[in-house]
Amino acid sequence: MPSTLTTDVDPEVIDRVQQLDKMDNRDEELINQKEVERTNNALEAGRDPGLNGIPAGVLKAEECNIVNLLLQVIHLCFNSGIVS
Repeated sequence: MPSTLTTDVDPEVIDRVQQLDKMDNRDEELINQKEVERTNNALEAGRDPGLNGIPAGVLKAEECNIVNLLLQVIHLCFNSGIVS
C-alpha cells in the first residue's frame, strides 16, 4: 500500500525540487539574485519574524546587503542537498 505524505509545503516548491534529478545541466541557477531580491523586497516590515527569528526590517536594511549572502546559502543547500 503506497504511503501518503501530508505537508504544508507549496506544491510548486515540491515540483521544483523533484525536477532537480531530471536536470541535464546542473550548472543552471535554480534561484537567481533577482528572485531573492524580489522576495526580500516583498517582506513586510513590522511583522513577526519567521522561524529564523530575523525581523523583516533587518533583512530589508540597505546597509545589510543580505541578498548575496542569502543566495550563497540557498545555492549551498541545493548543491549539498542539506537543509536544516
